[in-house]
Amino acid sequence: MLNEPVKGKINDFEQFLKLLEFLGDNVLFKLRCGEDYIVFCSEQGEFTTISNGTPITVQDLKKKLSKWMLTEKKEITFTIIPAVDKCPDGERIYKNDLINIIESIKYIRQIPARFTIKILNENKVPHILKTFSKHPVEREVILNSSSLSLLDLCKLEKEGAIKIEKINLMDRIAPLFAGIAFIFIVAAAVISFFPFGRTIITYLKLQEIENEINCKRILKYKIPEILPVKDAFLNRIYYKNGELISPGPDRKIGTKDDIILKLPDLQGSSLFVIP
Repeated sequence: MLNEPVKGKINDFEQFLKLLEFLGDNVLFKLRCGEDYIVFCSEQGEFTTISNGTPITVQDLKKKLSKWMLTEKKEITFTIIPAVDKCPDGERIYKNDLINIIESIKYIRQIPARFTIKILNENKVPHILKTFSKHPVEREVILNSSSLSLLDLCKLEKEGAIKIEKINLMDRIAPLFAGIAFIFIVAAAVISFFPFGRTIITYLKLQEIENEINCKRILKYKIPEILPVKDAFLNRIYYKNGELISPGPDRKIGTKDDIILKLPDLQGSSLFVIP
C-alpha cells in the first residue's frame, strides 16, 4: 500500500495498464488529459469512475478514453492517492474488465478515419453495429455515438466478431467510375438513336408548315423553292412539285435519305375551295 501520493506522466496506455496492474485496493487514481480528467476509485477489487466530479458509466468511460487516444500532442498525467475511505455511488467495473478495456486502447489508432465493418459473428454483435455495417462509416460518427465506442469495435475485432476494413482509393472512385460509365452508356444510346430521332423531328417540322404552305397554294401566293425554315439537321427545307423536302442527314437534296412530305392535290378537291 502506498503511503504518499504519487505523480507522473504516461506516454501511452501500455504504461497505464502497468499502473492498473500495480494498484491495490482502496486508492484513487486520477488521470488527466488537458483540462479533462477521470478519477478511478478502487474499492475491494472494483472501480468506480468519476469525470469532473460526477460518476460516469462504463460506456462513457470507453468514449472518453477513445477520444483521448486520438488527441494529438496532449500530455497525460496521473496521480495516485492511497487510503480512501469509500468510493462514491456509481456503476462499478471489475479490475479485470477495466484491464481488458485498456488493453483494447492500443488498437484505436489502427482504425482509419473512414472504414467498413464486416460482420463475422452476428451472435456477438449488437444490433446497432449491424446497422452501421450496411454503409461506410466515419470514425467521428462512432466517437459521437451514445451507444457504441471505438473501444467496442477494437474489442469485437480482437474477439473475431467483426473485421474493420479501410476504404482505399479504388473503393472511393468505384462509384464515380460507375456513374461515368452510366453516362457513357446513356450517351451512346442517345447518339445511336439521334439520327433516327432527328428524322422524326424533321418530319414533324414538315407537317407543322404543311397548312401554311397549302394556304399559300390555295391563295395562289408565290412560294419560294427554298423555304426560310430549317429541319433537325440544320438544312433549309425545299418546296418542289407539290412536296416539302428535307435534304436529310447528307444535306444534299435528291438523294436517298431525303425526307419528303407529299402535299395533297388541290385541284378538284372540295376541301380546298375558297368560299
